[in-house]
Amino acid sequence: REREREREGEGEGEEGGEEEDDGEEDEEDEEEGDGEEEEEWTAPVMSRFAFFARRPFHPARLRKLLKRGRLDGVVRSSGVIWVATHPEDGILWNQVGNAMDLLPGEPWLDAKLPVAQWPADAPDWARAATHGDRRIELGFVGMDANVAA
Repeated sequence: REREREREGEGEGEEGGEEEDDGEEDEEDEEEGDGEEEEEWTAPVMSRFAFFARRPFHPARLRKLLKRGRLDGVVRSSGVIWVATHPEDGILWNQVGNAMDLLPGEPWLDAKLPVAQWPADAPDWARAATHGDRRIELGFVGMDANVAA
């Protein structure tokens, strides 16, 4: 009978099915926990969105936004903007992280040519608009960005 018990207990450690303590923690021991809780990690959500407007930025409000520094949650943004104090030329907007560039862009078609002389590929909305092709057109990529803001 003792031999039968020994055979039944093989692989279980000592008699009676108790596990032998080898000094290493098993997964079961870790799952029981030692009072510490692991934080669940979630990947940041990347989002893309576009902003389009047919009216200019107010220069003082734009300056205030840019002085504030980094755009919360925005990793990259680029496009062309129309600022009320610069009705003749678009301004190129390029932002990566904390680095921001606003550079002179091309003149708006509406500022340099009558609509009849615009290129054939000019957008229809620009031909019909009161201010021609003047616009704000920005693309944004953000991490956990508040799109509504």
